[in-house]
Amino acid sequence: MSQLLMNETTGKIKALRVTDAVFSYSYLTAPRPEGQFKAGSYGTELIIKDEETIKLINQYLKEVVQTAIKETWNGKLPKDVYLPFEEGDEEVETEAGAYVLKTTSPTQPPLYIREAGQAWPRRLEGEEVSEIYAGMIGEAYVVLSPFNYLGKTGITAYINGVCKTADGTPFGGRANLEEVFAVPSEAAMDFSAPVKPSKGKTVEKAPEPEKEPEIDLATLTKRHTKQPAAVEQTTQQQQTTRSSKKLSVQDLL
Repeated sequence: MSQLLMNETTGKIKALRVTDAVFSYSYLTAPRPEGQFKAGSYGTELIIKDEETIKLINQYLKEVVQTAIKETWNGKLPKDVYLPFEEGDEEVETEAGAYVLKTTSPTQPPLYIREAGQAWPRRLEGEEVSEIYAGMIGEAYVVLSPFNYLGKTGITAYINGVCKTADGTPFGGRANLEEVFAVPSEAAMDFSAPVKPSKGKTVEKAPEPEKEPEIDLATLTKRHTKQPAAVEQTTQQQQTTRSSKKLSVQDLL
């Protein structure tokens, strides 16, 4: 169950523990590549469907906004305020009916895994970080912080820790590399090599394999202009145009 973590001294919210979230656009084992927004930073998008978690995030956002008006935004609510929380894209199957919390971190957050039946997690090291992927289910330790920089105002969701709790359906699929790199028996045959005849028998040369029909890339491009919902996210990802509805500060106050 998700929960708000309180500062015992001030009585204000200091962080949020998000549970049972689906991780999307996961840049947790390696930073965002050059050419992408916030290149060099880490982060992920948390797809959330649990109603109680959504309420807690809105409660946290409301408190941060109210504090920012007094301490960061010069005593008034700015006209345009960026919020990292929005409704999911109804055209994307994994986001339909859900909300998305966009997180970031200047450094790689600690990565953990909690095995089924275990109370305490263990930290992932080295090659074990392959356990972290887009589509997995897990928890996140998130801190919301206001900003006012070069005329831009808003709230940033910093992800300070990740714990995988269950496997999910990998976005874009994860190839079985042993199968990918295996050499099929027919492929191992050299059909171009001459066949040696045996005594008393006439052996014909194996037939040439039929050529695959040529593909007109221009035609395919025209036919498939819409990017599929599930994209490969374990490598470099491209952010697509979202049709999701963004929340406004007025929705919170």
